[in-house]
Amino acid sequence: MNFKQLLDHHGLSCTPCRVEVLKILSEEGKALSEENIRKRLTFPHNRSTLFRTLRTFAEKKIIHVISCEGSLWYAFGSAETGKKKANHIHFHCDRCGEITCLPSAILPRITVPAGFSEQSVSLIVNGLCKKCNKR
Repeated sequence: MNFKQLLDHHGLSCTPCRVEVLKILSEEGKALSEENIRKRLTFPHNRSTLFRTLRTFAEKKIIHVISCEGSLWYAFGSAETGKKKANHIHFHCDRCGEITCLPSAILPRITVPAGFSEQSVSLIVNGLCKKCNKR
């Protein structure tokens, strides 16, 4: 994947931190916490730079953010990048804490009461992942 083209497409400059974060998230194939991303960085970046990078990517819909058990997790792709469906289900492993996108799972239709306006839908399935289920 050409990260420079992706950043250019979204009007973002190509910085070492941005490229490295994109590389980490695109290669991982699952959601990562900010701490997990920081641990995988090959050279240290200021924590606020990493936070701003993640926030900018989410605003530009390059990544999507999952809120689970009071923490934020980040996964590459969104409906805009064509890598994920807009709203999809996530699986949270209760043992190892891993969060996996389940874009092929069908999200139930939610009807909100009159006068309410839906902004997004988040559904998290809890259980044991394949790896933890074998233990």
